[in-house]
Amino acid sequence: MNYSINIVWSDEDEGFIATVPELKNLSAFGETYEEAVKEVKDVIEGYIETLEEDNIDIPAPSTLSCFSGQTRIRMPKKLHQLLSIEAEREGVSLNMLMVTLLSLNYGLALKKNKSKDVFMVYLNDNKTANYDLRLPNGDTSRFSGSGQVRLNNNRNKVGEGLW
Repeated sequence: MNYSINIVWSDEDEGFIATVPELKNLSAFGETYEEAVKEVKDVIEGYIETLEEDNIDIPAPSTLSCFSGQTRIRMPKKLHQLLSIEAEREGVSLNMLMVTLLSLNYGLALKKNKSKDVFMVYLNDNKTANYDLRLPNGDTSRFSGSGQVRLNNNRNKVGEGLW
């Protein structure tokens, strides 16, 4: 069976640690990347044999999923109205506005997840999206320059200058 293998360097262990997401609590160590791969494959094989001997279901390997890039979303009528008005005001499609807002907020959340800071995004009249950083202690500071993303109504271009 072909299972996913994650390999990371460990300063503490001075070697590579290999884990298998589909098989919780399995890991292997190797002084080299290749050794970690070999070791984790041996661990997987032994684990599968044990499951088979004990008549326990063997977890299926993960596979890559294909996504269409389309989804249906339900929202309150008022939010739909406000987003539609904003898209028209910005001169972009409702779809482009929503993709832009989702992309900005998702990217900022990923970028700031480690520090637990929260970003708020809002659109200006000049087709830029500003964002405010709200620090855990309640302070608010405004970014400038790199804190703005110009919206484009050019072929599916979400924004420039964010990351």
